[in-house]
Amino acid sequence: MSNSYLDDLYDEKDYESCEIDERAKMEQWDIVDNAIFDLIEKLNPSAEAKIEWATDGVAEARAEIRETLIRLFCGKLKLCTEDEFYP
Repeated sequence: MSNSYLDDLYDEKDYESCEIDERAKMEQWDIVDNAIFDLIEKLNPSAEAKIEWATDGVAEARAEIRETLIRLFCGKLKLCTEDEFYP
């Protein structure tokens, strides 16, 4: 599992005890949320200011971007279901 918000929520023991379906869901959440956070970091207009993962504003932005992507991928483009994108 990558270094992300999931690492803060679940320790390795919890992760290892999950069923395979639950692990796959957690890994997909991790992929989506990490990609969104990477985008936020890349668009940061201040090279000196480090953006923290757990900041309320970042969490809100991540949720808004995720919802927009769900509408795009699952609604307009019909590429997947919402559960496939963010289970």
